[in-house]
Amino acid sequence: MTIRNITQNNEIVYDMQTNFEPIACLGSSLTPSENGQSFVRDDKPLIDTIQYDPVVLKIDSFGVSTQYEERIRSGKFTTGNFDQIGYCYSYGWSEKAYGTMGFEFDYTFKQFAGIYRPYSMDVIEGDANINMQVLTNEGEDIDLIEAAQIVDFDDSFKTFDRNGNNFDLVTAYRPLVESFNNGPGEYLLEFGEMKTEVFKFYYVVPFIRDVQEAEVIEKTFNVPYLELKLKNVTSMNRPDISGDSVAMNFPDEFKHMNLKLAPERFTQFNSGALKAVNVPSPVSLPYYGRQASEFINNYNTFAFAFVGLQSAARLSSFSNYTKYTAVVIDSIDFMEEIGDRDIKDIAPKVLAKYYSGLQGQEVGRYYLTGNAVDGDETVEFINVVNIGGTRFIFDRVNAGGSDRVETNINPWNWGKDPDIIGTEYINTTDFSSGDVAKLVSTGSAIGLPYKGAKIRFRVKDVDADDATYTDSEMDKISISPNPYYISHTAQRSPYSANKITFSRLPRVCTIEIFSNSGDLIRTIEHDENKFSMNGKEYWDLLSKNGLRINSQSMIAVITTPDGAQTVKPFSVVVGSYRVIQN
Repeated sequence: MTIRNITQNNEIVYDMQTNFEPIACLGSSLTPSENGQSFVRDDKPLIDTIQYDPVVLKIDSFGVSTQYEERIRSGKFTTGNFDQIGYCYSYGWSEKAYGTMGFEFDYTFKQFAGIYRPYSMDVIEGDANINMQVLTNEGEDIDLIEAAQIVDFDDSFKTFDRNGNNFDLVTAYRPLVESFNNGPGEYLLEFGEMKTEVFKFYYVVPFIRDVQEAEVIEKTFNVPYLELKLKNVTSMNRPDISGDSVAMNFPDEFKHMNLKLAPERFTQFNSGALKAVNVPSPVSLPYYGRQASEFINNYNTFAFAFVGLQSAARLSSFSNYTKYTAVVIDSIDFMEEIGDRDIKDIAPKVLAKYYSGLQGQEVGRYYLTGNAVDGDETVEFINVVNIGGTRFIFDRVNAGGSDRVETNINPWNWGKDPDIIGTEYINTTDFSSGDVAKLVSTGSAIGLPYKGAKIRFRVKDVDADDATYTDSEMDKISISPNPYYISHTAQRSPYSANKITFSRLPRVCTIEIFSNSGDLIRTIEHDENKFSMNGKEYWDLLSKNGLRINSQSMIAVITTPDGAQTVKPFSVVVGSYRVIQN
C-alpha cells in the first residue's frame, strides 16, 4: 500500500506491505493464499483429535489440493495511533508524515480450499459437445497452472564473494515472484461473429514412417474463427456494519492480451533457473520489460494446429505428433529459430516445439476447422483460453491431452484420460456463433482490492485564526516514542536518533516541558504560520541551557493561544554501556 501526496509532486508518505494477518504484526497461516495448504498448514486431511469422536470423525480437508470449499474471514487494518512502541505498520510512514495522520479500513476476503486451479467447463448455451478439459493436477506444477512463481531476477544487489579470499563484491541475484491473478472467478465465454483469414502453414507429409526423412511442405488454408468475449460474473457479498451484506464489484469484461514466448533465461545458474516458455504465457512478460502482473484482469487465447488428422483418434507418441503438427509460416518465434536455414533442411521435430503461432488479436479467437485452398487437406485446432494463469482446453479432435499445453512443452507427456482415448471426433459438434461456455477457477482468495486500485482523499486544511480547540481535542496529541530509550546499541525511534516527536498539534501552540519536580526544562513555540510542520514538532532532548537531559520522567504542557490545554507525561531512559576486549 502506497500513499502519495499529489500536492507535493506525488511524494510518497506511506509505503508498506501487509499480509492481512488476524492479529497485526504477528505471523499467521490465516492470510490470503493461492494454496489452501498454507491456510491450515497441511495438504493432508486433518482429524480433530481434541474433540475426537470415533463415530463421527471431524475431518478438515481444506489443504487438500483438489478440495472445493470456502471460508470467509474479516478483520481490520490500521497504521496505529503512534502510542504503541514497535507497532509494525507505523513504520511505513515517511519521516515527514510520521505521527501526522493514520488510516485504517475493515476487510473481508473469501479463501478457497486446495490449490489455485481451473475447476470446470460447461456449455450453457448451444449444442457443442466437444471434449473440454481443465488443465490441472493434484500437485503444484507451475507449468500446468501458472500460480505465483519466479519470473525474473533483480541483479541490483551486491554481496561478498563467499568463495574468494579478497572479499570481492559480486552480483546477488534476488528472485522476483509475481502472481498473474487476483483470485478465482466465474466467467462466461461468449462465441461471437465468425470470420475467415488465410494462413500459410508448414507441416510434414502425414503417415511417413521415418519422421526424420519426412518432407516439410507448406500449404495455404482458409481458416474460420469465432471472435470471443470474456465476461466476469464472479460474485461475493461482504458483511456491513449494519449487519446486512454488501455485493462487491468485480471487473465486468476482460480484455484480450497477446503474449510472447521466451528463451531459457539466467543460464549462469547451473540448474537453469528460468526455462524456456514455449507457448504464450504471462511468465514471459518480464523478459520483454513488462510486469507479469499486467495479465491480471486480462485473458489470452492461442491454438495448436494439426494437418491431416482426420483418421487419427489420438496422438500417442512424439513421432505421430510430429507428423501432424502445423505451424504458421509467419510465426515470429518459429522463424527466429529457423534463421537463414532452408525449412526443407530442418528436421520435422523442430515443428513439434511450437504451437501454431495463432493467438487472438484485439479480441480472443476460437479457431475452427480450416480447408486447404488447393486440396482436400484440413487443419484442425486445439484452442486454449488462459485466464489468470489457469488454462481451459477446447480439444475437439482429441489430439492433445491436457499435458500437451504445458508452459514448457514435453510432447511425450500426454494427458491420461481413458474416457477419450481412441474416441473419434468426426461426429462432434463444435462451437458456433451465439454459444456460451462457463469457465470456473477455484483456489486462492477473493475480496481484497485489485492491484492498482486507488482511493483519493483530502486532508482538510485549518485556518489557525478560526480554529478553536477543546481540552478533549488537545488530549489527542501524542508523544512518540514514549518511553524513549537511548543506548549505544540502537535507537528505539523509527527515525533519526535523539529526538522526540509531538504529533497532532494545533497549528499554533506552546509546548512546555517540566521535570517531575516542576522545573521548566524547555519551551518550544510551535507556529505553522511561519514553518509548515504538518502538525508535528521535534525536541532534541536538550534543556534550555543546551545540556543533554538524563533519565527521568517529565511532563509536557501544551497550550493553544485561546487557552485549550493538555498535559502529557512521558519519560526518557538513557542506557549505559562498556567496552569488552576481544
